[in-house]
Amino acid sequence: MANAPEVLASIRSLDAANFHTTRQGDTIQERIKEAIGQRSKNVVARLAIARSLAFAEQPPPVPEQEKDDPGAAIRGNTLFGDDLPVWIALIVEHAGLRDAPSTRELQHLVSLHWRHGLGRLDEEWTNCGKDFDKFVLQVAGRAGWTESGGTLPDATAGSAGGFTPKAVPVILQLGDPALDLQTRQVARWQINGRGNSPHFAVMGALGTGKTRMAMQLVRQV
Repeated sequence: MANAPEVLASIRSLDAANFHTTRQGDTIQERIKEAIGQRSKNVVARLAIARSLAFAEQPPPVPEQEKDDPGAAIRGNTLFGDDLPVWIALIVEHAGLRDAPSTRELQHLVSLHWRHGLGRLDEEWTNCGKDFDKFVLQVAGRAGWTESGGTLPDATAGSAGGFTPKAVPVILQLGDPALDLQTRQVARWQINGRGNSPHFAVMGALGTGKTRMAMQLVRQV
């Protein structure tokens, strides 16, 4: 019986398609997720794929011993979210594909980049001495987030194009002063703490001081 013809990829088919790395890749991913305080598997997966795409060369094959041991699957719409078309365009461009790829081809490419990126992130986490601040600075530096737009900083946090990266905790005091109801200590919030969200909501009726509080927080920053 002949094999079924390859189905050309479409955004709809990729949205519903399953993507996965290897079981060993999943283990590395959990380690990185815990290390950087992330709760979502798909966030670490995107970071890994992006890390692999940063290399000019194609990702290496999956290690032989891992080929027949796939990890847990993630649907395309969860893995890539609303930016799925952008991710697919980057992967296709990186691979230098001239013809429209099939869904299976793209699933394979994603798997290669995912596993490769996880391995590199794991190495870099170790090379940073498993120091959260150094690791984040390295990731940000590779993304080009420097003040001068010059040479990117590495994990050693040395001078780069006039910019010396330095991790500084941003801690806000909530209220004047507000007390934590459980500890009875002054309530403070580190907005760039590991695993913390930088988003917050201020709710209350008219005239209760929402704007005044927001302005106070902005002044502290």
